[in-house]
This record gives sequence, structure tokens and C-alpha cells, in this order.
Amino acid sequence: PDKDNADIKLVTTEDKYLITNHLHLLMTQMEPCRFTEEDRSGGRSKIKTNQIGYPGIQCTHCSGKAGFGRYFPTSAHSLTLANSDRNIYNHMMKCRRCPEDVKIELNNQREQ
Repeated sequence: PDKDNADIKLVTTEDKYLITNHLHLLMTQMEPCRFTEEDRSGGRSKIKTNQIGYPGIQCTHCSGKAGFGRYFPTSAHSLTLANSDRNIYNHMMKCRRCPEDVKIELNNQREQ
């Protein structure tokens, strides 16, 4: 994990009133990260041109190990697209380190 961002939260309790419960729970499973040389390889073929240090978000449970669970949106608008939520949700469902109770709650909220 990026030690410099350890205390930075992507969403706060106050944000619960501005976004859906599902999105809030998803975002509490993520933390800030920075693009590294290692991010150029693997399944991230679309972002190989990012600068080292480019801001992104990663799974708090696995810290984006094995090349998954790290996202580097190119704009604020790209974060609003449905596939961003879906990609993070799909990662959480597959992440071996994500607690089972979180997966169950995410699944229940998604079905509402």
C-alpha cells in the first residue's frame, strides 16, 4: 500500500447522503494509490502511457496485487460511468482478501 495515503479516505460518513449505499460501500473498500512501473505490464494495456505517480485507486484488501484491483481513471467523468462501479464490484467479488461479509452486503445492495 501507498504509505503516504494510508489515512486518506475516498468517502466519508457525510458522503452517504450524497451517493447510493452501494457506491459508498464500494468506495470504502478502495484507497488512493499512484501509478508505478509495474502497472505498465499485465492487464492494463490501455494505460501504459500514464506517468509514474499518476493518481488512482486500489483495493484496500489486496492493495492491487497480481495486477488487479487498481484503477486509474483519466477524468472525473470516467468515474461516473457505470462500468467503473461494475469493474470495482467485480473485483471485490473475486478478491480473495475481501471479507465475505463485505461481499454479501455489496451483493445485497446491488440487487436492491
